[in-house]
Amino acid sequence: MNVVKKFNSLSSLLEKKNLICILTVFLIFSFDRISKIKIIDHQTENNQVYTIYRMQVSDPATYAKEYSKLIKAQEDAGNIIGSYGLRQQVGGSVSFYTHYAYTSAGSVAQAMESGETLYSSDSFAKFSKAIGDNRKLMNVSILSNVTGYNGE
Repeated sequence: MNVVKKFNSLSSLLEKKNLICILTVFLIFSFDRISKIKIIDHQTENNQVYTIYRMQVSDPATYAKEYSKLIKAQEDAGNIIGSYGLRQQVGGSVSFYTHYAYTSAGSVAQAMESGETLYSSDSFAKFSKAIGDNRKLMNVSILSNVTGYNGE
């Protein structure tokens, strides 16, 4: 009797509607894995070089609002290659800088080209005018990855 139940269970799996369901689940899982691998590859490829803008900001909320407008305009223009962000220093000495912004790219050449595009854009001109004396740029540096951890 047990063998008959197992055979009936197997034969029910082979019914057309069940095969379609199994195939759908398999395809969704496969596409999910492939897309995650592609996303990780894209992030790794485009996060090899970072441009860091260290600055003193007197009104962080206003600066963040204007920075968000600038980033949105740069995204819309297709000038964002890798990751980007605005960070506030919360520990250690803040005598040199209180905040830093960063962008990333896949190479030094891409980082330099992206910077030139940023500086010559209308959105950067508007941003610079809007922030006025709210920011004092202290240092700009370009950093390159030497090695990565956590699967990079």
